[in-house]
Amino acid sequence: MSRTVIAVKTNASRDSVLQYLSVELPRLGYTDRSTPTERIWSKNDGVMVKGQRISVNFQPGEVYLSAWLHDALLGESDLRGIVAKPMKSHLKQVLDQIAAGIAALPAAPFAIPQNVIYCSVCGNACKPGSSFCTRCGSRL
Repeated sequence: MSRTVIAVKTNASRDSVLQYLSVELPRLGYTDRSTPTERIWSKNDGVMVKGQRISVNFQPGEVYLSAWLHDALLGESDLRGIVAKPMKSHLKQVLDQIAAGIAALPAAPFAIPQNVIYCSVCGNACKPGSSFCTRCGSRL
């Protein structure tokens, strides 16, 4: 599996990133071809014309965008090299445009966990109903 992967640092929520991608990528001609294990958007079928694919994965504070070309004979190929150079450079521009859009998304609001007790001495989050702090042993 040969893919070009870029990491985008963001504090936006997963849902807002997926909402952005579900609006922006169809506008650019990509259709949602997601599987239960991977979110993929695709353009072309890979039989007559090389298929262009974009995938998204999430880690805390980062979104990983993967892009590759796909065809029935050769399988996947990353965006380096001279074969199909115009398609690769176009897909790289789309990837950069999407990355910039994700980086510009507003940060997710900070959610304060409910039913959590904080120690007044060390600030450790303790379980509800606890009498003593699990870190410093102070009475709550």
